[in-house]
Order: sequence, then structure tokens, then C-alpha cells
Amino acid sequence: MVFKLMEGFQQHHKSYLPKNFKSKQGIEAKNEDDNAKILSDHFHCLFNSQVQVDPSVLDNLRQHQVAHELGNPPTFNEVKSAITSMAFDKAPGESGLTTDMLKSLPQKAIELYVDLIQKFWTNETIDFDSWHVTILNTIYKGKGDPQDPNNHRGIALKETSAKILSIVIARRLLKRFKQINPTSQFGHIGCQEAQHIIKRALLLRRQHGLESYAIFIDLVKAFDTVHHELLCQVLLKYGLPAALVETVKKLYKNCKVKIKVGKKYAEVNYTAGVHQGDNMSPVLFLFVIQAFLDTLQLSSRPTRYSYFPENKNGNLNTTKGRLISQNTSAKGSLFEFTSSFYVDDSFFVFETRQELLQAITELDKHFARFGLIMHLGSETTKSKSEAMFFPTSLKQARSDQTNNHVPEELLLPNNKKVHFVSRFKYLGSIITPLLNEDAEIDARIKKAKSIMGASKYFFDNKDVDKRIKTEIYVAGPLNALLWGCETWNLTKDNLKKIMVFHHGAIRRILGIRWNQVREQHIKNHEIRGILCNIPNVDAFINKRTATYIGKVSRSNPESYPIKFLTAWIHGKRKNGAPQLTCNNSFAKVIEKILPPDKPLSNKQAPLKEWLPLAKNESNWLEYIDTYFRSCRNIDYDELNNPSSSDEADDGGG
Repeated sequence: MVFKLMEGFQQHHKSYLPKNFKSKQGIEAKNEDDNAKILSDHFHCLFNSQVQVDPSVLDNLRQHQVAHELGNPPTFNEVKSAITSMAFDKAPGESGLTTDMLKSLPQKAIELYVDLIQKFWTNETIDFDSWHVTILNTIYKGKGDPQDPNNHRGIALKETSAKILSIVIARRLLKRFKQINPTSQFGHIGCQEAQHIIKRALLLRRQHGLESYAIFIDLVKAFDTVHHELLCQVLLKYGLPAALVETVKKLYKNCKVKIKVGKKYAEVNYTAGVHQGDNMSPVLFLFVIQAFLDTLQLSSRPTRYSYFPENKNGNLNTTKGRLISQNTSAKGSLFEFTSSFYVDDSFFVFETRQELLQAITELDKHFARFGLIMHLGSETTKSKSEAMFFPTSLKQARSDQTNNHVPEELLLPNNKKVHFVSRFKYLGSIITPLLNEDAEIDARIKKAKSIMGASKYFFDNKDVDKRIKTEIYVAGPLNALLWGCETWNLTKDNLKKIMVFHHGAIRRILGIRWNQVREQHIKNHEIRGILCNIPNVDAFINKRTATYIGKVSRSNPESYPIKFLTAWIHGKRKNGAPQLTCNNSFAKVIEKILPPDKPLSNKQAPLKEWLPLAKNESNWLEYIDTYFRSCRNIDYDELNNPSSSDEADDGGG
């Protein structure tokens, strides 16, 4: 909604883009036929990549018990639910059938459609040609030469009636994926969990004076290089019934892509990769990555941590552990941690440089067995997979940053190489060797300011109600500002910067100039009150953080996020005050949202005092809502009291 409003106010700022593409030889197209030829050649290579795989890699993957119930033909309720879940106003596929049409079907028509799907599922001779055709439009990515097809993103429009079946299959696949209990993959859960465990693992090692070496891996067009036959074998290994796997095969058979070029279409075959625009593609890819992880054997020793498992008797009131100042000599259960995945975005951590070097070679070979290619550097190209060194202390990390010092690049076999960086954007958040939020906060504020600037004409419009402006501000600039805040470890300076932006944005929306603030001594809480009693920014952070804490508390006890809540490394911590972690924020947030009759006994936030409360989702959400409501101003006063005596302070209110 925010971006639609911005587009409406910014149509006159559209940039000119050349209509014709250039071939690999640099020859510019003269007409639509030339453009069609250039695009068909480009996408033919993309959708028909001849990757080599090693089927024997699955010999090391254990056979899971078959979930036969997932092989039954789709039911009326499944199809009806899939139709209901689809959004309105979506572009149709080849037949022109839209989601709006499907949603408007009467009961008998849906029953007929269900019968067609069931026949497609059970009878191998029944097929529908339009289900195997994908319409592809191209859109400029916004960077690089606009005449280079590599700088254009394909927008795939799959046949709407086929997407219903894809939704049903995707839901069944996701159900099965959750049953196999993946520990390192968070693509089906959320970005916050992946960011949480990375920061927590690295900071725990730093607290013990241990250095860490990590690599953020980039795969070359990962979704487009999946080998179909290997994919089906992976599904069978994880216990997906043959009937479901055969249906996936059938949907992927004899597929074509029609690339729209002006009024013409260029047609290419579609023989490799999970299909773009298909609802089941992301889940299919998750199974491939899980097979990679379950068959991966690295020679390096994984980093080790300890935690308190849940009591066997299920009594949460005697749960051991605390969020802060955990006893590092306590007896707990060991667990190992090496990697974190969010679909194909992966992170691996090691104890030494030599282990990292050896692991990259092993990872590259293992990815290749699945037809996946790590992006490594060469003499002429820079690697998109990047390494990072985390020193033993924040002081050393600051010194390295000041002197612009990073370790020498890693030299790999076959003249491949990987360089070290001092800054990496992982899942939308910036990670640096400092392991604090300084760079991330600056980037978040910059992003939020850009959205405020793009929304200038909307916020300046006096005909728009303040309540609508408030909702748009929260959904747009403020949401961009607080992306990933659930696992931040904020300092006072970090929080002050965010509050400065928040109050500046509110004044900007209200049209209040800084000289008015000084002359009339307007307080920050008065400004927030004028904009529909919007809470201070820390209330939004605390609400999001508390929601995340509750989500982790109710997750699988064997998952990394809940293990890392109270994790520690055996051995004495190094001298001095430990660097802040997200657990410090968690403890403060829990203390704030708990009701007065259930306070924490100390600032260390023992699990037995709050974990039973967080396990109850409805009660926990009620605590959060009660806290958030209490953060709104009680007094709501327009700017009609110039005698106010306190000056505004952009650090708070």
C-alpha cells in the first residue's frame, strides 16, 4: 500500500529506459524480433542449465518412513482453502483465468474443478496443456546496463488453475518438512531466528576470548539449477508418497516458457530448476538443501555449546537456566553448531582460518554433487561468497575497523579464491566483526529516511486524515526502521539515534518546524500525542521483541533458537564486562511486559519465572498488548498551549 501511494505521487519521476536489448556480442536489437531472439537465447540458458549431479550422494541419506496420507488425491476442502488463500487482482496465466474468477465460482463449479484435479492426480493420461506453460515478463532490476538481459528480472505468470494444485502440494510438502524437524534451516520459519542464532553463537565465543571465522555462501542461480530427477529422489527419501512425487513430475514434464516481447512471444523449453511463479517451488528447494545438510560431512570440528534441556516431567516451573550471567561451569547438555540456512542464504562458522579454508573446499564439492554451484572468485572475478573474521574482543574489532584491516584472501584449488570483508548484508541486516548494531542502525535510519522522502507528497497532503498518515508511517518508514529489531542488542546511543528519527519523522508529518519546538517548548510526548497518541519507538521495539521471545519459547525444544536462549560455553569467561547480546534486551523486555503480580525476581530473567507464561500464547500476547497500550499518551492535546515549560529532547520524551 505504501509503495502504491508513493507511485501515485511520483509518476513524473519515472526514468527513461531504452526499449531494445543488446546481445552478448554487444549488438543492439533493431526490432521486436531481434529483442525476442536475444531474450530467448538468454532465458534458454537459464531454464535449461545442464548441471551435473551425483545420484550416489543420496546413498548417505536415510530413508524416512513414508507418509502415505499425503499421497491421497486433493479433497474438496483442500482445494476450497487454496482458492480462498489466493489474493485478488493477480495477473493471469496463458488462459486468462484470474483468481477473482476462481473465487467467484459457485459450489457445483468448484466440485467439478476438484474432480478434474483428482483425475489429473490419479490418471496419468489426463493432462492440461496450459498447466505446462509459463508466461514471462521482464522488469529492469534498477541497476546495471538496462540493455543487458542479465540486469532484468523475469516475472513468471503461471496458469492460475494449476497454481491451486501447487498450493495444495506446497502445503503437504511443508507439513512433511516440519515433521523431519530440520535444525539449521529457517526458510519456513523466519529471518529473525537465523539472525538470532548467528549473533548469539559468535558473541558467546567472544565472551570467552575465542576468535571465529565465518563464510556467507552465495549460490549461482540456485533455484534454476535444481536437477528434476534428483529432486524427486530426495522427496522419496524423505518419505513423500510416490503418488505425490509422480504428480510433481507430471507438472514439471514438457514445460515451456513464453517470453513476452512487445506484442510477440518467444518460446523456450523449461527443463531445469524449480519453476518460477510456482507456489511449491520454495518448499521443493528446501528439501534439496535439507538433503545437502543431512549428507554433509565436514572434517572440521563444529563449535560446541551447552544448554539446559526441558524437564522430562514437563514441569516448566522448575526449568533451569537464565538469560543473563549464566553459570558457565553448570552441567548441561552439549550441542553443536556449524551452519544456519534461510532457504539458500547460508552461514558457516569455524574456529580457525585453516578449518574455514578446508571447509570451503569441501562445501564446494558437496554442493556440486547436488548440481548447486558456489560463487567463488577467480583471477578476473570477485567472489560473491564472502568470509569474515571475528576477533576475540570488541576492542580488537574496533582497531581492525579503524585501520581498515582484514585478513588475506583464501586461496583455493583451481585458482579459486574467497576474500574477507568487514561488512556483510545477511537477510536484510548488516553484520560486522564488531557484532553490535552501530552499522545496522545507521542503515535502517537511512532506509527509513528514503521512504519518508518518497512519501513527502502524501504526508504533506492536508486532506489526508492523521489516522491514515499514522498507519502509513507505521507500515512504511517505521517498519523499515525496525526491520530485524527483534534480535538487536541496543546501546543507549543506538536507541537515542532511533528516537531522534522517530520524533523528527512525526514532526515532519505534522508540519511542525524545529523553531516552533524551541519557541513553544513542545515536549516529545506532546508531539506523539498529536499524531494519534503514537507510542515512542522503544515501545514498538519491545512489542516486536516480546512477540519473538514468545514465538521462540513455543518452538521445538530441539531447535537452535530456544537452545541459544540460555546457551553457554564451558570454561571461564575472559575478564571485564561482557559485550551486550540480544539476551540483555530480552531480559529488559520481559521485565517490562510482565504484569505487576508476576514480576521477575532479578534482572537475570530466570526461565522458570517467565517461560511458563510465554508458552501460553494467548496470555503472552495479552501481556504485550496491555504493555503497548500503556505506552500511549494519556493526554491528547493540540498545539494550543504555548506556555509549556519543558524543551523537547530528541533522545526521548
